[in-house]
This record gives sequence, structure tokens and C-alpha cells, in this order.
Amino acid sequence: MNNDILTILAEAVMDAGDALPQLSMTCKRLRVCTMPILFRACIANHRVAMMEEFLPKSLWPYVQHCLRRGPETSSTPSSTVDSLLCDAYEPDMLRHALVAMPRLRSIKALCHAGTGHGLPWDVLQAILTVPHLHQFTCHHYLFSPREIPTDRLVLAGPTRLTTFRYMLNTYRPSPRGHAPERDALSVVLRTHHETLEVLWLPTETAPFQTLRSLKWPSLLELRLRGELVQSDNSLLSALGNMPNLRLLKLDVALPRDTSPQPVWPPGEIGTYSWPMLEDVQISFPCMDDQLYGHLPPTLRRLSLRFFPHRILRRILRHCDCPVLEHLEVEYHQDDEEDDLVQELVSTFPNLRSLKLLRYRQPQAASLDAKRLGQLLRPLELLTEFWLYADFVITPRPTPAFKYGGHAIDQDAIDKLHDANDEIANALVERLAPSVELLKFLQPWDVNVHKWDVWKIMREGSEGRSPRAVYDLMLSLGDQADKVTVIQLPPRSQEP
Repeated sequence: MNNDILTILAEAVMDAGDALPQLSMTCKRLRVCTMPILFRACIANHRVAMMEEFLPKSLWPYVQHCLRRGPETSSTPSSTVDSLLCDAYEPDMLRHALVAMPRLRSIKALCHAGTGHGLPWDVLQAILTVPHLHQFTCHHYLFSPREIPTDRLVLAGPTRLTTFRYMLNTYRPSPRGHAPERDALSVVLRTHHETLEVLWLPTETAPFQTLRSLKWPSLLELRLRGELVQSDNSLLSALGNMPNLRLLKLDVALPRDTSPQPVWPPGEIGTYSWPMLEDVQISFPCMDDQLYGHLPPTLRRLSLRFFPHRILRRILRHCDCPVLEHLEVEYHQDDEEDDLVQELVSTFPNLRSLKLLRYRQPQAASLDAKRLGQLLRPLELLTEFWLYADFVITPRPTPAFKYGGHAIDQDAIDKLHDANDEIANALVERLAPSVELLKFLQPWDVNVHKWDVWKIMREGSEGRSPRAVYDLMLSLGDQADKVTVIQLPPRSQEP
């Protein structure tokens, strides 16, 4: 058996518990074949400052993905001289080790969401000048929050960064950002704007002026998250320099006493176009936004959230997206709900998945699931329907000495599960036969929600009605990229 076949077998058993480590210990030849797979990804503990201490040099040739995990507590470590900067990294040793890992392609620096401190510029410089690095993620760390002299604020080296993600805790306290971060981010963007394909930034520190002044020939994905920043059409000007964009996600929150801003203001003249755009997700959309009238007919996914019906319906009328396959809308229920659903169905007849996040008006009647299913029946290609119905019985966190002071009553969660089961079986009687899965948003614990999945069973014999059956395994396997806000211990570990 040649080495290529052995490598394929090793890849096949990679996720089968400890099967691969055991396989690697059977003989030298298998050990040599499995080393690049076993040590492809590594995690560095924050207590270890030197690379040699957490990973022997003999393994460096195999590392492709490195996660450096910071403190697990929300308080700044006492060893830190500057409370705004993390001292868990030694820049020179860090760069020496990273450069000596020839297969290294991605690095992620992660710390606890509540630490409130950041990575110094010399540490970021050591990481971002590794010649063979393609992806960097800064998660919860601030990005060089202290002012740096201009002559030191540089990046040099033949790097080709394709992915840059800077993500902060959405619920972090003030200040939401630091001015020096904007300067540091500007240096990164100026250095890599021609090669970047994926870019994630917090709105509070995003250097919009730099974004607007550069060309982005390779950028495929742009995500901005944070509070809405009042600016002079800077976002449209920046988007105009991103002709190959495929995904645009503007996940912004409106500060008190502010109004939504259009991405493309009314009356603004321009020749902007995004012919490859496939996925648009916008919170707090503006009904006068000209962007929706310029979306390409090839758009396949659209998510619009937080607005009244009349605004949503007006926006939808501007969209000419005949092949749209995935739609997500969030709205407050009112007397025009049926009209809204009918307009969704007639505007986007080729939907394969539909997600409705529906917020009930006070004292409103319960959801008429059969009526909703009948309205959605013309969607003959629909395979997945996601629903949050905001039932009266939807449990809310209550004070308790548990998980930071709050807990959710398990009996209330069970009652909601039963209600979702009833809704699922009422819906399946009316929805098109193409529907395979129904998913309902279910509180699981404090600030943790999950999508519970019902599978549609359609027996072949005549006279048997289809039924929806809760699928535990699909529900457990459907949580990786969903609505988890704070990760809590499993219920089996409850005191």
C-alpha cells in the first residue's frame, strides 16, 4: 500500500476518537504518514509564552493552523503591566517559531470576551509579517489599542494575506473602540487590500476612509458588525471598489435616538455594480435605500431584519432576484401579516429555505399554523422552513443563583417544545411536499438558543398523512453556527 493510500485512510479516521493516534503508534511508516494530519492544527495555552514549550520543534514542519488561546477569566491578569495590553506573547520568539513552520497558513488569537485588553502592535507585526501566512483572526482581543509612533506602524515582508477577521464581543462595555486601533487596521488594509478575499471588521474602529480610498480586486466577503457609525456615504464608496463581492453582511445596531442609514442614499448617482453578489444580510434596512434596486438577478440569499411590514414590503418590491433560494426576514406581527407572507411567496417563488423570525404583538392571538402553511404552499421547491413564533409561553430567564445569576425553567422549555411539535404537525399538513425539515428556535439556557429540528416523514402508502417527527441527532448537530451567545456547561454538569 503506497503512502497516498495510507494518507487517505488516515484522513478517514481523523474524527474517529483516538483511532488515528493509535494507528500512528503501530509502526514508523504509519507514524510518518500520519504526523502531518495529527499535528495539522494545534492549540497554544495562554500560560505558555514560548512556542517551544507547548509544541516541540520536531512538530513545527506539520502545523498548518494555530490557535493561541488567551486567559479564560474576564479579569486582566495581574502580570500585565498595561491593563489595555496583553503580555502573554513574546514577539521575537513568536515570529521565529511561526516562520519556522513552513506549512502554517492560519493563526487565530482568542481570549475571553470580557478581558478588555488587546494585542500590542509588535505582536501583531510578528504575526502579520510571516511570509506564508494566509489567514489571521483576532477574536475578542483589542487590535493594538495603544498609540504607536508612525515610524513603527509599518508592515514589511512578502506576505499574501487572504483572510483577515477582527471580531469583538457584541456586548462589551464602553469604550466600544480605541482610536489607535483604526490607525493599526489602516496599515493592515493598505498592505493587503489587493490580496484580501475575506474581511471582517467592527464598525466602531473600521477605517472607512481607508476602505474608501483603496481598490479591492480580490475581496469576496465583507462583514461589518457593531453600532451604526454616522458617516458621509463612506460605505457605498467603499463597496464601489469591491466589484467581485459575493457576500455582504452589515450586522449593525442602532444607538438610541438614531435612524437607519441607507447604504445607497436616494438621489446618489453612481455606476456601482456587484455582478457576483450572492448573499446580502442587513439589519435595520432603510426603505429608501437604492441598494435593493441594484442587487444582481443572480442573488441567492437575502436577510432583512428589524423593521415594520410596510418598510419590508417596499424593499421587496425593489428586488429583482428571480433565483433567490434563501430568505430570512425578521418582523413584528400585525394585521397585515398574511399580505406580507403572500408577497414573499410571489416575489421569490424559487425559495429552498425560508426563515421567519416573528415577534408577537402584546395580547395577540396564537399563531395559526395551518393558515401560515397554506400561504407558503406555493413554494414548491422549499425544503427547509425555520420559524420563531414568539409564543406566550416562550420562557424568559429568571433570577437564580446559577450561571451568573439567571436560569431558565426546564419545565417551561419542555412546554415550548411540545407547542413546537404541535405547530410542526399543523404546518406539515399544508406545506408543499418538497419540505423535508422544520426548525424552531428554542431557548436552551441563559442567552443560549438552539434550532430544534423536526423531520418530515412521508409514508408511501395512500391515505397516510405526512407527520413531523422531532430528530434529536439533527438538532444536536445543527448548532455550530446558529444562535449561541454564551457557551454554558452541559445540563449533565449542573449542580
